[in-house]
Amino acid sequence: MSAAIPSQSAEIAALFGTAVMPEKLSDHIVFSEITTGRDYDIDGICSFCIQKVNSLNTFVNKNFLHWYKTDEMTITPAEGIAIRRISMHCTDTPYCWATVANVGDSSTNNEALNSTWIGNQTEPFTLTTSNGQLRVPYLTISYEKSNSPAGILDSEPAEEDASIEYYNLQGVRIQNPTPGTICLKRSGKTVSKILVP
Repeated sequence: MSAAIPSQSAEIAALFGTAVMPEKLSDHIVFSEITTGRDYDIDGICSFCIQKVNSLNTFVNKNFLHWYKTDEMTITPAEGIAIRRISMHCTDTPYCWATVANVGDSSTNNEALNSTWIGNQTEPFTLTTSNGQLRVPYLTISYEKSNSPAGILDSEPAEEDASIEYYNLQGVRIQNPTPGTICLKRSGKTVSKILVP
């Protein structure tokens, strides 16, 4: 009975150091430094934080993010955002390793020099490097967001304030149901089959 909420898909790049902007993307954000244990916001899409797990610090040098083995990156999607893909574009093959995630699927393509996570996350999730150091000049994040203003997805009119709508059994809305017919009555979140008095 209810219409689907429209959504839009988009992609943004996070560049590290002096990395060059990927030509196909216009949306990007630049990080000249990364400190472990600190949250970094990506324009209301998500935030990320890298937690130090081993004795080395993950950091950004002049050209790329050095992401060391076993350090955990926690990605927290913003409200109304679903993260669909994160592609880490690597400098060269010795520094292109698969990521391991607590949800979703990960893969590595050494020829294309990227490590990719694919999922559909609206809740925080973590990525770690699987084996060795990643050197990442930039990463791209594909996401989907609702076109509705914040809060609209969860709000429904109160039962007493909701208007009543009638539909035939094929789901077509009708203005004045004929007495003696069976139809669907919708009031707020409640839908019931009735015999029209």
